[in-house]
Amino acid sequence: MTHPRPGQWSRGLVLVLGWACSPSDPGAAASSSGDAATFTSTDPSGPRLGVCGLLGEAVAAADVYEGTEQHYLIGDQGHGWDVCRVSVDVTFAGPPPVPCELCDFAMSVSFANPTVLTDVDGSCASSELALDPAAIAALAGHTAAYGHVSEYTGHNDVLMVYDPTQLRWNARSFATYDAETRSLRYDQRNGFCAY
Repeated sequence: MTHPRPGQWSRGLVLVLGWACSPSDPGAAASSSGDAATFTSTDPSGPRLGVCGLLGEAVAAADVYEGTEQHYLIGDQGHGWDVCRVSVDVTFAGPPPVPCELCDFAMSVSFANPTVLTDVDGSCASSELALDPAAIAALAGHTAAYGHVSEYTGHNDVLMVYDPTQLRWNARSFATYDAETRSLRYDQRNGFCAY
């Protein structure tokens, strides 16, 4: 058996990485920013992919919830700029309909004042977010029950949401919570969506 000479493996690895990072789309254009190259498809025949999600930030505790939720679509598979972002005010609306046994605190919240922050070329409505004017208006005027668990399954902060059809609390997304400032933040990435 022969052993590789010093540096032989690293040259092979660079070759493999160079092949793996090359754009396979013949209509792709390379652009460089800083020390990393990014590739963006210039092929207009197919849908573009972005990342959709829901970002929430609030001052929260058992008797207060004051913040926003933002439905978003970030272009270029989540590495680009916002293509769509719609914000909704979320405020405390009283105790939850059912206690959350796992939660550090829980409450009912209400949604109001949906506001379009970004809508590039009508992407809010035409993307898989499907946030046309009627859907945006429907983001307001309802309530939900939210809770926070600091160690869900023993190791993660999560935002809990009560599901009235299943009659149970479900983990919605990872979260962070600072008890001193009562600052709650969650970012629920739902994966790729076309726009």
